[in-house]
Amino acid sequence: MLLRTQNDNLINTTSLSWRAIQMKSFIDHANNALKGTIFIGSSIGNIDDNGEIWNIKLSNRTYQVYAHSLLMVYYLTEAYNDTLEEKYIKLAQEYLLSWMETEHKSKYRWHEYPTLSRLKYTLFFINSYKENELPSNTLKEFLIKHLNFLIDDKNYKKNNHGIMMDNSLVSSIEMLPEELDYIKPGIIKKVIERSREAITRDFSEKGLHLENSPDYHRLTIKWLQNIEKKLEAKNATIGASYIKKLETAKTLEPMIVMPNNRYPIYGDSSDGRFHGDKIFKDLIDKEAGRAVFHNEDLKSQLTFIAGYGRKGHKHYDDLSFVFHDGTEVIFNDSGKYNYEKNNPIRKHLISPLAHNSLSVYRENYVISQLQNIREKIYISKYEKNPFYKLIQGVNDSYNGICLKRTLLFFNDNSILILDQFSSDNVNTVAVNFNLGLDISVDKISRSEYHLKGKHEYILKSHISPFTSVLLEDTQNTMCKISNKFGKTESNTRILLRLKTKSSAFLTTIEPKPSHLEVLNFENNVLDLVFKGQELSIEIS
Repeated sequence: MLLRTQNDNLINTTSLSWRAIQMKSFIDHANNALKGTIFIGSSIGNIDDNGEIWNIKLSNRTYQVYAHSLLMVYYLTEAYNDTLEEKYIKLAQEYLLSWMETEHKSKYRWHEYPTLSRLKYTLFFINSYKENELPSNTLKEFLIKHLNFLIDDKNYKKNNHGIMMDNSLVSSIEMLPEELDYIKPGIIKKVIERSREAITRDFSEKGLHLENSPDYHRLTIKWLQNIEKKLEAKNATIGASYIKKLETAKTLEPMIVMPNNRYPIYGDSSDGRFHGDKIFKDLIDKEAGRAVFHNEDLKSQLTFIAGYGRKGHKHYDDLSFVFHDGTEVIFNDSGKYNYEKNNPIRKHLISPLAHNSLSVYRENYVISQLQNIREKIYISKYEKNPFYKLIQGVNDSYNGICLKRTLLFFNDNSILILDQFSSDNVNTVAVNFNLGLDISVDKISRSEYHLKGKHEYILKSHISPFTSVLLEDTQNTMCKISNKFGKTESNTRILLRLKTKSSAFLTTIEPKPSHLEVLNFENNVLDLVFKGQELSIEIS
């Protein structure tokens, strides 16, 4: 039963077969560890243990964070629990003792992630191996130091890491030795207090998580619900109104996920699967800077980004969009790849040119935590009628230049994009289209491209003396999408550029056969014909 409890805490198992796959991986890692090859983490891989794994690669933040998490203690303990072979648990004990006895040089050993992980994995070890030979005073001191670190508000991070800290704390209660029972009431009080703050702080009024990522929307809800479950086991609770807000946030997941039940990869997200039924209901959240449009008949979805509630996991993706046409992703986002800010791939993937964006060419704007950012980047207009849904966003955070994008999503999956910009000086403005991995493209002319996937589309630009170029992934020009952490795949981009003080781009993306005809754009009025119906649209 103890093993089952621990596995539930540490692994999200959805089926016995998945658990079997996980266990095979643990045993493979454990057998390699017996031979001196240590799996540090998915973003690092294996290293050879030559007698020192703690005080090497001191400038490599990712390595240090994962090495000091003591993942090897966890998978060696899992291998022992599965096989009852003591060689695994003895080696887990050796690594734990080695960490306790080493004079550490790493500045990351008390980073919140390795600290909460060490506590979790160590408690798993001592509950699995009652006959361990760890010195009792050393172990007690180790546990108290980790608990006090996680409880101390000076170490608490007011973001998803703080929620992870509290999740680890509350999960530790049932595993702590009896001699540490006196700490448990303080843990419960602190976790309740900070969880209430997190739910108020990190979710919009509509329930969308404000850290700019579907992954973190999903994960923070999961962690907070686990905290509530652990508290209920101790006759405590975060509180009914807070739990209700979490339940509201949970109902947004089937609206956020794409029609293929994959999470979109905008912000720092990976291509995970949603295990539920997709809901084709629109979502407009100005506080979070998100609009999600659906066409239930065609099972398509268009997500638009303009603004943000918090700085965490934010890319330079304002005024960008993601489009799934009901069969595949036509225009995709970039994904995260990793969290190394100086990594050249990471730099590209968070830049405007890795998104379906309107931007100043090769320039990034300021991403700020200040409240006035919502006066500079925001959703400015939304409307719908039987023919189309309209969303408009503004990005006024570049120095001396204002960008505005108006996007119309028609009921046949046509998309019209009007990009307007004005500046104090001459700038090069860029419109970038980041094509999905399965989309091929032929350049018909400077202003027209033929997109080919399961369906065919014509991307056509209608005004302005712009230049256009079709880009492939090369050493000189990156075109990449990262659906999984640490991995990329090459895609294709279409890039339009115009050097001027003030002008506009007007672009249509039309499925074959087309029902849309652009007649004119003048004096902020857009005249067009859609399915034989003349439309005159004022662009404020």
